[in-house]
Amino acid sequence: MLSDILYRCSQSALPSPAASDSAAAVGGGKRYDPLQDDDVVKRPDKVRDQQFIRKVIDIWILPNCTDDYQAMRSLAQDNDGKLVKIFIKHKPHVVKFYKTGLDAQYVTFQQSLLMQRDSADAQRQPGYQAVYFIAVPVGYVVHKEQIGLVFNFVVQPRVARQPTAGDRAQVKDQMKFLHWLGYCHLDITERNVRLGDNDKCYLLHYESVCAVGPCALGPITLESSDLVKRRDPAVVEDDLHLWYQLQGTFFKDLPAEQLQPAPTPAGAAVGDQKQQVNAAASGSGKSSCGAIDQQITYLRMCLKLRTIYLDLLLTILIVPCSLPLIRYRSECLLQSG
Repeated sequence: MLSDILYRCSQSALPSPAASDSAAAVGGGKRYDPLQDDDVVKRPDKVRDQQFIRKVIDIWILPNCTDDYQAMRSLAQDNDGKLVKIFIKHKPHVVKFYKTGLDAQYVTFQQSLLMQRDSADAQRQPGYQAVYFIAVPVGYVVHKEQIGLVFNFVVQPRVARQPTAGDRAQVKDQMKFLHWLGYCHLDITERNVRLGDNDKCYLLHYESVCAVGPCALGPITLESSDLVKRRDPAVVEDDLHLWYQLQGTFFKDLPAEQLQPAPTPAGAAVGDQKQQVNAAASGSGKSSCGAIDQQITYLRMCLKLRTIYLDLLLTILIVPCSLPLIRYRSECLLQSG
């Protein structure tokens, strides 16, 4: 009885479809459909948040440099936040104040850097030192109740110079080191490549980094691939898409690399990528066939040796056992004769 009453109350509390339709007709509108294709639900607090800045501080146990810096001046500002140059003990540093905070992917990236910092395999990678110099914060400051992370500053060349093939190789090594770690940069653009003193060249701005496999949900650059813009899982090819474009912007005056960038049209790009994949597959197929032939030859040799060994073993075992039998049969024949 009680269950019937509760059921009737619950049904009376919910509007019927007919009532909703009639209400929409009276109001002159249409019935609300929560599953409309054009609905977009955004939860920015679940993507980027100020709490992730604190997590980065805890990962590296960063010192508070608020009372140590001697001067501060603004460098740039955009939708993501503000870039400030400060001086600590008369040495330049850069501070990044994040308007909407950081995302979880960036925290995971910093954790990976910490785990691989003392790894011999990581240190053998050509881009190791440059990535750690740029991507790892060295402290934090609090200014107007905002927390900013302090990073190393790239001192530009004393004499202006043009990018060289060595600069391109350095940036490529840094990109490949990220891929070795299992991450994509996703912002390899002319704005984020900086020439440094002592013939150095650095890839900057790691705030858009994303692990290979998950989807990048934070802000993305306009030059990103269509798949990244579609919020598909990030893959290494998304970085290569940006790398090819960089050859026509920052490194436009350099000779083309051996691996040419994919053509701009989507169809041509797909065809070119298929040719590269087929060529790579053909080469790997030939090498694998050669390895299989070697294994077959080795197995045949082992079978021959096994046959020879068994024949020898049978000879050793059977001949001594058959001699007494032969003698016995010869004695019997003699006695019968």
